[in-house]
Amino acid sequence: MFSKLRKRAFSDIILIVSGLLIVFVLPEFASLSAGCIFNKITGFYCAGCGISRGVHSLLRGNFYKAADQNLLLVTAFPLSVIWLTSRYLNLKHSGNIKKYDMAVIIFFIIIVLLFMVLRNIPLPYFNFLRPD
Repeated sequence: MFSKLRKRAFSDIILIVSGLLIVFVLPEFASLSAGCIFNKITGFYCAGCGISRGVHSLLRGNFYKAADQNLLLVTAFPLSVIWLTSRYLNLKHSGNIKKYDMAVIIFFIIIVLLFMVLRNIPLPYFNFLRPD
């Protein structure tokens, strides 16, 4: 029993140390991203463009830079995590999906699609939606 716990603790420590190295010691990691295949093929930004750099900025505590990379990451993601957690807890007890759940899912899909369309409109009003 203790050997399983020891192995688990060792793998957790390796994971935590690796994450800390990537975030604090190797800041160049943010520039090593492979890029967006959708952007490379079409020239348009998808809703996920800038998320890797945004998450890296969030892990470093730089919320402004994370929002500059992908505003959807900083705004809609926390809301969706809260909603999914509450739904998981409710489904665990009740076991059924309500009609408003479908409305919330459709709302999030519309927000993501709207974000994707607006960030590709070539007007200066929408420059803040594009990643750097």
